[in-house]
Amino acid sequence: MNDGDGGFVDRTEEAGLTGLVGGLNTVHADYNNDGYEDVFVLRGAWLGEQGRRPNSLLRNNGDGTFTDVTYQADLDAYHPTQTAAWADVNGDGHIDLFVGNESSAKVDPFSGDTASTTVSPHPSALYLNQGDETFDEVASSAGLDVRAYVKGSAWGDVNNDGRPDLYVSVLGGPNRLFVNQGLDDEEGGPTFEERAKEAGVQAPLFSFPVWFWDYNNDGHQDLFVSGFDMRYFNRVAH
Repeated sequence: MNDGDGGFVDRTEEAGLTGLVGGLNTVHADYNNDGYEDVFVLRGAWLGEQGRRPNSLLRNNGDGTFTDVTYQADLDAYHPTQTAAWADVNGDGHIDLFVGNESSAKVDPFSGDTASTTVSPHPSALYLNQGDETFDEVASSAGLDVRAYVKGSAWGDVNNDGRPDLYVSVLGGPNRLFVNQGLDDEEGGPTFEERAKEAGVQAPLFSFPVWFWDYNNDGHQDLFVSGFDMRYFNRVAH
């Protein structure tokens, strides 16, 4: 915790976070609209089938402590996870969550098995915030059924229609751009269309971090995608 004097003080025990281990990345947002930033901890990436480890949603209690509410929020899932991103995808005032999991049909180098081992699919997830501190997983019905080695994700409004769109970077395959089509007329849920090829943003084929921002202040969000491969033609795109 920032001590206000240019330093930090360890408050892990006081915050109720002792014993919380294995986190690879974290993303924060106020998921329950109480004015306090909550934390989502990601686990399992790079470990293949050994990475079936649950993420953790830590609710900020507003008094310097956190409570693990992963199971109460219906966010318990066992997949190798590198990335996640928050956005209100359906405009209901409650922030939703995309979780990018790692899937590959190739041999898993982290299995510990000397024989060839094929990695089972780990579909990514879109969790809709129900407004009661629980989430409902809707990726497939929303058109976000991503089964790839997902390493990065970011929300941005690519067409200035006021709806968040999703870019997903993939290690060893084409990246994805899911454009938000608004709510389904019959079901009322969010819908997306994949348009990376049409937008010219499938490369680089070995990608990692991704970021939306208005680089040149022209009112249109731009996209930065960093390559993971060290070969010159695969470093940075867009």
